[in-house]
Amino acid sequence: MLAKQDFAGDIAEAVYEKDAVAQQAVCDQVREWNRKNPHSPLTIDMAAVRRRVMAMLADKATRIAKAAPKAIRAEVREQLTEGAAN
Repeated sequence: MLAKQDFAGDIAEAVYEKDAVAQQAVCDQVREWNRKNPHSPLTIDMAAVRRRVMAMLADKATRIAKAAPKAIRAEVREQLTEGAAN
C-alpha cells in the first residue's frame, strides 16, 4: 500500500529533522485517511520509522559497507577507512 509507505517516510523525515509540527501533521493525515477509508485503515509501524531514522543518521561509509555483499563487506570497510585516512 503506497499511502502507508508515504506516511511512514514522511514521519521518519519529520522525526529525523526533529520537527514536531510535521510529525503532528502526518499523524493528522493518517487520521484523515482512516476516517475516509474505514475499510482499509492505516497504522504507522514506529519500529520501521525508527529503522529509517537510524539509516538516515548513518554516515556514508557505514551505508556503503552495509550495502556491500557479505563476502566482500570487510574488504569494503577496509578500503573506506584507508580512503578516509588519505
